[in-house]
Amino acid sequence: MDLAALMQLLRDAQLPDGGWPYLPGQPAAAEVTVLAAAAGAAPSLAALTAASEGWPGLLLPAALRSHQPQREAADALVKGLVAKILSAESQVVEDEDGVLGHDATLRAWSWMPGTAPWVEPTAYALLSLAACGQAEHPRAIEGRKMLLNRQCSDGGWNYGNPRVLDTDLESELGVTAWAVMALPPSDAVSRGLERVQRVREEESTTSLALTVLALTAHDVPTGDLPDRLLARLTRGGASTRLDRLALGLCALHAAADALHPFVLERR
Repeated sequence: MDLAALMQLLRDAQLPDGGWPYLPGQPAAAEVTVLAAAAGAAPSLAALTAASEGWPGLLLPAALRSHQPQREAADALVKGLVAKILSAESQVVEDEDGVLGHDATLRAWSWMPGTAPWVEPTAYALLSLAACGQAEHPRAIEGRKMLLNRQCSDGGWNYGNPRVLDTDLESELGVTAWAVMALPPSDAVSRGLERVQRVREEESTTSLALTVLALTAHDVPTGDLPDRLLARLTRGGASTRLDRLALGLCALHAAADALHPFVLERR
């Protein structure tokens, strides 16, 4: 099964309402619809509008950046989402005793409005702001500072804290991949890229896809990782969970020097 056949699998799984579920027979899910849009499928405007609610809306403008017809159809929706991203407030905490292990006064983005910021939603928001020409907005600059402040001692990122009570926490590959995609080149990003290249220690469809996306975002050779990802998607075929299929297709397109939706600079 080649890339075109996998893309057809994704298109064939589209629901009558224009969205995508995690698995056939389920209702549309916002995360899957956003990733399908990023992969080059064509959700309906109604499905995109439904997918813009909650945290998937943080990533939706980035997901549409490489697909001009979709972007034009959803232009008003994207403009509204960018305004919402820029105005979103996260919880700010004064940590006089240094218990948290990071600067909790930096504003970024959270899974739920008004709660503590986390690495992944911040990365999503930064990618979307960059896709819409807002990379140098003060909120984006502060968001990048937050990510750098949350880097773990092993070079990667975990979901939130790099350390607690003077104890270093281990990073997570997937979170690290999103963080390095949302940051410009630096020594910190180089350390993050070294972390994701340990993907064979925890290989899965999702980890391979995110590693390929992170490496290609910074023009780092991917070796045999795209082939390994394609093999996994081919073996899974129609039984592959659709969010993983869509994310895998994003990675394979990027590896083929085609479209890369999750990158600071348009390729």
